[in-house]
Amino acid sequence: MLYTLRDLRDLVSPFVLTGGSCPDSHTVRNRINESIRRLLSEGKADWVQTQRRIRLISNNCMVTLPREFESARVVNIDKGYADLLPQNYQYLEGGPGFENPGEHYGYDLMDDGDGWPTFFDIPQCETIYYLYAVSTAAADKDKLVQIKGRKENGEEVISSTGLPGYELPIAVWHDGVEGSLRGYPEPLSTVSFNQITSVQLPANRKGYVSLFAVNPETRAMFFLSKYHPDETVPSYRRYKLLTREKEGNRVVDLLCKVRYIPATRDDDVLLIQNPDAIKTMVMAIREENAGNLQASLMLEEKANQQLARQSANNRSGDPILRVQDHFNMGSVPSIV
Repeated sequence: MLYTLRDLRDLVSPFVLTGGSCPDSHTVRNRINESIRRLLSEGKADWVQTQRRIRLISNNCMVTLPREFESARVVNIDKGYADLLPQNYQYLEGGPGFENPGEHYGYDLMDDGDGWPTFFDIPQCETIYYLYAVSTAAADKDKLVQIKGRKENGEEVISSTGLPGYELPIAVWHDGVEGSLRGYPEPLSTVSFNQITSVQLPANRKGYVSLFAVNPETRAMFFLSKYHPDETVPSYRRYKLLTREKEGNRVVDLLCKVRYIPATRDDDVLLIQNPDAIKTMVMAIREENAGNLQASLMLEEKANQQLARQSANNRSGDPILRVQDHFNMGSVPSIV
């Protein structure tokens, strides 16, 4: 079975506060979420149910992980083995550099960092683009999205108040049918964008908000991103496809670690599927807040041990080690 927020409330409630105090449901939920966030952040530890398989299609030699995923662990490209390279690979002597991968061997994937606010970039060409935000819910109409970025000349977009960024009103799909518009997409931003550096969406939205770059002359719309109703400050991780073959899209299969997203509803499935470890971590936070740091550290270590035992019990087969015979770190030669 999968444990939800509702399942854990009664279990951890007696261990949230000291002195037998009875916490309210909001405090219990926050303590469960804090425990999960801290357990997920234990280095590269991959606990039970914290990895997922996804399949993406590369676009312009890039793939962006959905909001639910923090990082990739292993990758296949077009059903073949590929290396997953660190972000600093482009700086190494044997790396591809910044613009042209050159004669890169086969297909590999390089980390391009976290913090990207959109799935895709605004097309880089001579055309000037304006932004358009549209929701699936009528209740979101005219709420404001704060967007920061740069113009074609590299200048930062400044609002009429003199502050960085632009407040873009949210429109609604025609008759509530996603993808349906009647006439010209409006309202568009009154300033053009060449690059988006951050997006902040209003809280308490009811629908999914899609962001587009629009060519006002041809009315061509380029999809940039689609935001979950709970997202307020979106941040995604990207990977760059290294290959000599620039044409065509590639099928990228990834095994990824989940990103921490707080549980907000009683039926939300918890990211850590170990009630005992969550309860122990709740106790560790209680002791930490009370100033009992030694007791807190002991309890936190116990929680991680409980997760490690669960992982060992859940594992199928033995680990497989692979020695690569074509990859080296900069000027350090391959060991094979």
